[in-house]
Amino acid sequence: MRANLILGAGFLSRYLLSCVPQTTKSWMVNRSGFATGLRKNEELFKADILERRSLKEISSRIPDFDGYVFYFIPPSSFGVQAVISSLLPLFEVLDKGLIRGILVVSSTGVFSESNEETVNNTTCISGKTPRVERLLEIEDVWLSSPFRVTIARLGGIYGKGRIIGASLLNHDEILPGTGNEYLNLIHGYDAARALLYMKKRTFSGKTFVVTDGNPIQRKVYYNYLADKLGRKRPIFSGHERHSYKCDSQPTWKTLRINPKFGDYKIGLRDLIGR
Repeated sequence: MRANLILGAGFLSRYLLSCVPQTTKSWMVNRSGFATGLRKNEELFKADILERRSLKEISSRIPDFDGYVFYFIPPSSFGVQAVISSLLPLFEVLDKGLIRGILVVSSTGVFSESNEETVNNTTCISGKTPRVERLLEIEDVWLSSPFRVTIARLGGIYGKGRIIGASLLNHDEILPGTGNEYLNLIHGYDAARALLYMKKRTFSGKTFVVTDGNPIQRKVYYNYLADKLGRKRPIFSGHERHSYKCDSQPTWKTLRINPKFGDYKIGLRDLIGR
């Protein structure tokens, strides 16, 4: 049965499914067993993919599976557990089906300690915090698996129901940094489209940076957002923080598409409507 299997069904999965024809069968898996707005060919399983016992129902159905897997599980789900031992039961289950490719969502956060001012698909990672090490470990375990894997390092994802920084403006908080640091953003719709084009062309073993391609200074973004929402412009602490700019043009060129929401203003107008 041709289908998509989405592991970690949540915010991004809704955008992904909105870009998929309704005739396509999609299985979704999350811990809560809850999702809104399911369509006719969408089925939800309650399971913790990092727990062997929790995989029974998926294991019984996977022999009928023929399609692609989208991995949306955040690094925080692993806790102190070793990544490889946590993912092995899942690999064993997936091995029973016909897996045509796996799209693994990672984060541009892997560059958080980079010495480079601008990073892209080929930038080497330098300076590893525990969070960066965990992200890279997850990527490496998937790339070393027996499956055809593509890694998508997404920037800060925003969209309907998730506007980055809006909650901070509600509480008049002093924001960390000078405001000169950069945000690298991606609208959920464009993130989903990028993943589907990676699926279509199957870039096995490749890693892509996925942002809108227009890094924006935090003070410019937050001032614009505050004005749009009718809130006070924020104050920054003044303590300098490291930042970087993502160059995602090579990604969009390779995929042969352009983001619909090419910068934060276009994206926020879509969400706020003014």
